[in-house]
Amino acid sequence: MNLKGENKYIVSERLHYLDIAKGLLVILVIVSHFSVMLGGLNLEERHFAGVYYFIPLFRTSYMQCFFFISGYCSNFQSNGKTFLYKLLRLSLLPALFFGLIGGIHTCWHEGKDSFSLMSFWFLNALIFSKIVCWFLSKHVKKEWFSYVIVTSLLLIGILLHQYGIGDDKVYINQCLVSCFFVYLGTSIRRHQKWNSILMRYTWIAFIVFWLSTYCLNLAFSVPAITGYFMDFELYESFLLIIVPILGIFTILSICKQIGRNSFFEYFGQNSLVVYCLHALPFPYIMKFLVGIFVPTNLIAGTIFYMTSISIEVIIMVGVAKLFKYAPLKYGLGKW
Repeated sequence: MNLKGENKYIVSERLHYLDIAKGLLVILVIVSHFSVMLGGLNLEERHFAGVYYFIPLFRTSYMQCFFFISGYCSNFQSNGKTFLYKLLRLSLLPALFFGLIGGIHTCWHEGKDSFSLMSFWFLNALIFSKIVCWFLSKHVKKEWFSYVIVTSLLLIGILLHQYGIGDDKVYINQCLVSCFFVYLGTSIRRHQKWNSILMRYTWIAFIVFWLSTYCLNLAFSVPAITGYFMDFELYESFLLIIVPILGIFTILSICKQIGRNSFFEYFGQNSLVVYCLHALPFPYIMKFLVGIFVPTNLIAGTIFYMTSISIEVIIMVGVAKLFKYAPLKYGLGKW
């Protein structure tokens, strides 16, 4: 993606390192959801401590990096009609389509009489954030004031979490928090000098921060926001901005150094399919592996972990391939 004219958002060439980043990030989604899939398998999580140990390194920033990339690649200067059409076709339609698939699977698997669409917090937050960022780009002239607004929304989301708003089925808190990172992406796109500086030096601060927290045995207490909010004190809220920023630019810097990589690029270009459908085959993979061997120590646990992730990735490569063809590709808004 080569930018010609900062205000016109003209895209002439694909930035392959962003595809690589999305590919890496969606694999991290699979990795992070391993523990969720353990439910009902009666496996001891202490046997997976060797791989769990590194999860804080990306848990605090990998979803925020997705939002940043989305903001970086979005055109918020288009007119309302064009923006709404693309939002409905490329975001809302896939959310409904994958929600339908998830709902059918849940109904079939659990034998429920009632049926409901599955809700994806990431897509809910992305749709809401894009609407907010389009409004800011069209109606707020001062960039600093837009930052005040999205930062305020982030703080409101944190406060709603801290004091509770009841059953949050549409992920209001995540919607509010995510606006900051989508806007950060579109803002950094306009300021390539800052983008270069952050890409060049942020990894140093990232290493210093995480070495310090691991040495102090604080890594697992660093607050993170994904599909759920970790418990944290209000005075720690600033970490929910600073730590993700360190992670975002470190991840992007690494991916830029990788160069071209067909595997990660393929996963990145199909990250929406993988994100929405990876949870369907995952439990069956783990049940299959449990039938072969049950890990009883750290080494066996690590082998079990890596094997299940590898099989899941291979399956998702095939699933993503299916969505290249009609009629499945229509569910992604591609026609």
